Amino acid sequence: MKTKESYISDLKIDNDSGKKSNKSYFLKTYPELIVDFNNFINLNTCLKDFKFIIQLYHYLHNISTLNFCKYCHTKTTKFVSLNIGYRDCCCEKCAALCNGVKVKERNSKKIKPQKIKKERNNDFRRSQEYIDKIKNLNIIKYNCSCSLHNPDIKIKTLKTIIDKYGSVENFNKYWGTIKKEIALHKFIKSINSNENYEYISHENDIFTIRHLDHEFQISRFMKSLRLNRKK
Repeated sequence: MKTKESYISDLKIDNDSGKKSNKSYFLKTYPELIVDFNNFINLNTCLKDFKFIIQLYHYLHNISTLNFCKYCHTKTTKFVSLNIGYRDCCCEKCAALCNGVKVKERNSKKIKPQKIKKERNNDFRRSQEYIDKIKNLNIIKYNCSCSLHNPDIKIKTLKTIIDKYGSVENFNKYWGTIKKEIALHKFIKSINSNENYEYISHENDIFTIRHLDHEFQISRFMKSLRLNRKK
């Protein structure tokens, strides 16, 4: 008579494809264990929603509970395979702490501009080779270097605008308002970014600003005023 132990031994021999871990193989080759397997799963309701292979692992090793992280004891760990079982810890940090390895805290400081510039320069999408490749693909597909220059795309875009906004004029008004809001937000942010200035209020394009102990008014279009420039 075939038993759990014989099935565990069977799984360790010639099972690289994972065929012996399938439900169809289990039902066909080990019919004697089917009733016992079903009773085990019904008895341990926490396993009912798991995949068959995970249920089978719990059944073969008589494990009726979930596998929690050995370090934090709050999160369950990831299942690997029938032969290996579960990982000991839920994440790399817990695994390191469990093994006595010190974990460095993440650096919350902003990335240096030089590093960002270096990463951008290494980006393949910014290379001339990639740009030329995209242009050539667009020429083949749209007969122009940019897809937006294609007449069919222009007509389709215009139709979408009319369907959504009613007319091109309404579309321009809508996006004009959005652009003004964005510009206004940037201007207020530039004022508050300087520790010596504070935004109070605005009406049309006249802004009331506090500088140290007194208030004054400026126009948003005064190009000579550079509040956010560091001295």
